[in-house]
Amino acid sequence: MELIPIGDLIIVERLESKNQTKSGIILPIPNQKSLGKVISVGKGILNKYDGTYLQYNIDIDDIVIFQTHRGHPLKIDNKNLLVLSMKNILCTYKYYDLVDGKMELDIEVEETTGFMKL
Repeated sequence: MELIPIGDLIIVERLESKNQTKSGIILPIPNQKSLGKVISVGKGILNKYDGTYLQYNIDIDDIVIFQTHRGHPLKIDNKNLLVLSMKNILCTYKYYDLVDGKMELDIEVEETTGFMKL
């Protein structure tokens, strides 16, 4: 079964994230990683003046960091999926930059300020 989002929606598979720092402090929900691998991409945003779709720069297999508590969660074939709008994507890591299609992304959250460091 293939899910095809419409318009500016994308479907991502949530990547597992740890909710504890190395020192054992449990992070509150807003500081957890919001990482996902793009499974499917919609056509884009419809330009109402000429009927064309404005493409965006996210492709299948890209790794994205998205806003926490956004999107519509789905669970299909034991995969945690999320339907997101393009406006909820903060940044992307292109699939062609990955080594063997895999990526080790280590994000640390500063315990005092809550800022993320890549």
